[in-house]
Amino acid sequence: SMDAAGNMFTIYTVSNSTGVNPGPIVSGMQVGHSNISGLSFVPGAQSVAPYDSAPCGGNARWGDYLGMAQDPTDPTDVWAVGEWVPTNNTCVWGTAVVRLTFSPPGVKSLTPSAGPPFGNLVDIKGSDFFDQPSTSVKFGAQAATFRIISPDELVAVAPPSSATTFPAAVTVTVATEDGSSDPSIAYTYIVRSESVAPAVPPSVITTARRSRAF
Repeated sequence: SMDAAGNMFTIYTVSNSTGVNPGPIVSGMQVGHSNISGLSFVPGAQSVAPYDSAPCGGNARWGDYLGMAQDPTDPTDVWAVGEWVPTNNTCVWGTAVVRLTFSPPGVKSLTPSAGPPFGNLVDIKGSDFFDQPSTSVKFGAQAATFRIISPDELVAVAPPSSATTFPAAVTVTVATEDGSSDPSIAYTYIVRSESVAPAVPPSVITTARRSRAF
């Protein structure tokens, strides 16, 4: 399958007799390149055992369920579906779903967009956020701690301001392996924050992982 930019994505299942249990592999090739990159198992879908249909009467449908499609609402992303063995019952197969992209992240909004100099909880809406060790969030030049809620939302803790006068505005950027967001959205540190919209309540900060293979 291809995204709107012409980047290619593939999905297929692999296995061997030396310990690689069957599961879906994804990879891709950016437009203008000649090498496939990002060859890896779908995150969280590495099978725990070989697939064996014999105990189920030989009714094997392995390999029937693979597919890809461009996201109709975000044509820079592609969705892929593949099979894996999710339990120790080798008659059972599961469906892994993954959202893939070569696009850099984007930041669209901050809630609140201003807060006190000592830091604040900020809900960041955007696109193509994913949970990888290389992902980072910065307020100006300062790194922020964060947690990804979905590919389109994360919650960050604005670091304490290093400014000496206020209000002080800094750009907020998110970076992944695919690049960095444009520094066009600003967060403002202010001395009095009574009029600022309340931060996202802690109850929404739940663990979420971006299903992304590259």
